[in-house]
Amino acid sequence: MKMLNFGSLNIDKVYSVSHLVKEGDTFLGFFISQLIKSQNVKHSLEIVSKAASITVSRNGASDSIPSLR
Repeated sequence: MKMLNFGSLNIDKVYSVSHLVKEGDTFLGFFISQLIKSQNVKHSLEIVSKAASITVSRNGASDSIPSLR
């Protein structure tokens, strides 16, 4: 899949993107599960940001999602 990055009205750069949904899936899944466990939004967001940053640093879709264990 290719994604266009628009400057003003000119196309500045074209990026090749292999998978776009894994970061959002990881963020939402971890957020909901952590919020249910701790009921603390700040703590949940701290865990979620770590999980999402691990996900974007790995290749693949479901294989890139970290585990809490």
